[in-house]
Amino acid sequence: MVLTEKEAQGFVFADPGKGIPAARKWTLIGKVYSPRPLNRSVLERSMHRAWGLHHEAQFRDLGDNLFLVHFSGEGDWKHAR
Repeated sequence: MVLTEKEAQGFVFADPGKGIPAARKWTLIGKVYSPRPLNRSVLERSMHRAWGLHHEAQFRDLGDNLFLVHFSGEGDWKHAR
């Protein structure tokens, strides 16, 4: 997402190098609603089967059961979203 100068006014970006990496094609952010923390590797295996992915997907734990998922191709990305 790109903000215009007017939209960015009032935002304070303490450390732009931390947190979510730069945008890449075929990337989604998802949240797992569970009272317990979820293991990234368990989520990765489960979602690969549930989505029926043809290629590997890279999962990154962003904390609070929030995950960034980068797909290897547009077909898998469209199917998962």
